[in-house]
Amino acid sequence: MVQQLNIKEINGMNKPKFMMTFGNVVEKCPQAALHLLTRRPYMNTYEVLSSLEEFFDALTIEDKMKILHQHPELASLNKHVTEDSVNEQTKSGLTTLPEHTQSSFTELNALYRKKFGFPFIMCVAGNDPHKILSSMQERLDSDVESEINAGIREVKKISKHRLSNLIVD
Repeated sequence: MVQQLNIKEINGMNKPKFMMTFGNVVEKCPQAALHLLTRRPYMNTYEVLSSLEEFFDALTIEDKMKILHQHPELASLNKHVTEDSVNEQTKSGLTTLPEHTQSSFTELNALYRKKFGFPFIMCVAGNDPHKILSSMQERLDSDVESEINAGIREVKKISKHRLSNLIVD
């Protein structure tokens, strides 16, 4: 578990330490950490979260697609999955699925990627495998634009969750 930091510590971090600490708040997107770095000093956690929201609001469609492509398929852990994603998926029960449930994830991941061109993304914190599977099935009925927006909304949730695990008020 990463040690939580207070605002004073965050504001006082040198660039390498800041980038190491916040570099994966948005999955494999150091640009988000750089954005947070350049907006210091912060007065409180709310300001950090607001700065992250600004980052997302400024993204072009191409940037959004790059971010979506950086996320792993759920319940499909491989060597390219970040420690953060492994921990989140483990806590949600996605790393110890029964074979029939794992098969459902594999099938729906493939259908989703084929239809939309990027992996299904959902903030798994607080969700169980059945809820996640249900959401995958529902979202397969969406159009591409809706799913890009849904994916980015979920990335925002994941990022806010990760930030809340790093910062203590």
